[in-house]
Amino acid sequence: MKKIYFISTLTLMLVVLNTTAQFLEAERTIFSTQDSILFNYQGSNYNPLDWIGILPEDLVPGTFPHDPFVWKYIPSNAGSIYLPAPADTGTYKTYLFCCDEYEVIASGPLIKIVDSVVISSVALYSNNLTVFPNPSDGWITLKTSDAIRLMEIKVYSISGKLVYQKELDENISEKKVNLSSLYNGVYFLEVFTGTEKMRTKLVIRQSHKR
Repeated sequence: MKKIYFISTLTLMLVVLNTTAQFLEAERTIFSTQDSILFNYQGSNYNPLDWIGILPEDLVPGTFPHDPFVWKYIPSNAGSIYLPAPADTGTYKTYLFCCDEYEVIASGPLIKIVDSVVISSVALYSNNLTVFPNPSDGWITLKTSDAIRLMEIKVYSISGKLVYQKELDENISEKKVNLSSLYNGVYFLEVFTGTEKMRTKLVIRQSHKR
């Protein structure tokens, strides 16, 4: 568990940092409790203990005695990283912090976490793509509209690691894909066509695996 410090008035004085190129962005502002959130970020004078935190809107960084938020260390000074959405619905603040402390490098957007049933009606990917079943037992079917052809499929873990990739030589709009080699969990599916890249969340849930 991350160390939490009780911050004195003196410590709460934030270090003044060069903010000309520092930022924290989320891919959108509304997520379900079952989503993973993609952040793009740019830090300053990278420290391996720099981290991104998702905090309830009414909390001040560093003033609470426990961990009611989601966080993760960033692997480089600039890039992209996935964090799981908080388990509780509500509005959250997002920050890029320095040095395993609460010195704010960049403030991100307010994000809203809603119940997964509510967000299920929101289109999270192109209307030209259908993926079923989802959750999947390891096999999925990809289907596009008749005028769009599947060219390449990629699957990423929530940490951003590429775990499956397949180029398609056939001129097809529907393809059945075997992902039974993957562990149970949440993944991100990218489908490339000749003119478009489509992306959605995919859940693998095989009864014989954990």
